Amino acid sequence: MHMLDNILLQCKPIRLHAPIIWATAATCVVALGFGIFAGVAPEGFWEDSGLKRKKTTGYCEGTRQRNPVNAPMNSWSNLLYATAGGWALGCAVQELRSAPAEQENHQWCSSGRVPVVLMIAVGVSAVLLSIGSFLYHASQTSWGAQVDVASMYWVMNAGLLCATWRWGCRFYQDMLWLRKPIFLALIMSVLIIIDVLMYVYKNELALVTIFSIGMTTIVLMEILLACKATGDKRYLFARLISGVTVTLVGLTFRNTGISVKKRQRKEGLERGGWFCDPDSIFQPHAIWHILTGIGHLVLNDLQCRVPAWRPDANLKSTDQQKRAELQASVLGVHGVDLPSS
Repeated sequence: MHMLDNILLQCKPIRLHAPIIWATAATCVVALGFGIFAGVAPEGFWEDSGLKRKKTTGYCEGTRQRNPVNAPMNSWSNLLYATAGGWALGCAVQELRSAPAEQENHQWCSSGRVPVVLMIAVGVSAVLLSIGSFLYHASQTSWGAQVDVASMYWVMNAGLLCATWRWGCRFYQDMLWLRKPIFLALIMSVLIIIDVLMYVYKNELALVTIFSIGMTTIVLMEILLACKATGDKRYLFARLISGVTVTLVGLTFRNTGISVKKRQRKEGLERGGWFCDPDSIFQPHAIWHILTGIGHLVLNDLQCRVPAWRPDANLKSTDQQKRAELQASVLGVHGVDLPSS
């Protein structure tokens, strides 16, 4: 009985229905939008739009000048960001559908989950990144580049806010002001203001430096938070390590592709070999999009669905509650205590 008790406790299903459905739906809807644009937009759409064209992007993929989607592989590979955004939105829906008492605990710091409104901010910003990056690579215009840069900042800001909230829950979960809706409205207003300012002044900001520092800070905050977690930490660290690993691999592909492209131009070559072939379906920058999209999905799941911590005081009662549920619903035993661990 003791062994069966432990097995059932460890194998309790994790609620993933809403995140999976919303991630799939967001990907399909965004892909449909991209497809409609590619099918409806006339030939030479961007050239005739009057928008300033970028002379070069520095990426390996060749430019289809008169095509509505100038760089197909680098454009369509952005769909993974929509998947990551849809996952966060699914977590928000899942939270809204939870029982009132459970929802209150999750939403107001008792378990370290972020509020629904922050989940929505994370999800929307990721979907906008998918659209913004598609527009840039499809149009290869200065306007598209600005939208792409702004959406990257929005993703970073939402992630930083979530990480900060989770740290606040870890150390100040009993503060009454954290439970006030006015506080949530305040921090969301601050987030929107910062997003707008970073869009307005995006040309004066050092994108690579700011974005790299911001995303690194998010990862470090989550790593330190995982170190302070109670119970088995392997699950948290497995997520963090996998997310960081795929992102770093993607960064390697991106930077290597750019380096090969620079050498190709310097030597006056038309092609940069198989790794930097302008007509190939394999594009290093597209791999960057795919892998960082996966890494972003892992981060969104960690921040939106996985508790930042479990209060030590509640561990015993939570375990007893699970044992009671097993006793009543799974094993069909009433009035008999299961063996303690």
